[in-house]
Amino acid sequence: MDCYLFIDFGSTYTKVTLVDIENEEIVGTGKSYTTVETDVTIGYNNALEKLFSKVKGEVNIIKKTCLFVSSRWIEDYSYWFSA
Repeated sequence: MDCYLFIDFGSTYTKVTLVDIENEEIVGTGKSYTTVETDVTIGYNNALEKLFSKVKGEVNIIKKTCLFVSSRWIEDYSYWFSA
């Protein structure tokens, strides 16, 4: 299934939501504590693990879209999320 992955880097939680493009339905969600003090990708990867533990079947992520709390993170981590 072709999906969009929406990512929200909040000050407390990093949340991810997978949306089926064709059916316009939420496939699943996951969240983890945001890990700003160490490496923001740790919380991101933890949230992804939680999301994909709930998803059945093959997923093709067509596009990733992000919301960041700080513009500094955009500069530092935008390369992780280009589709």
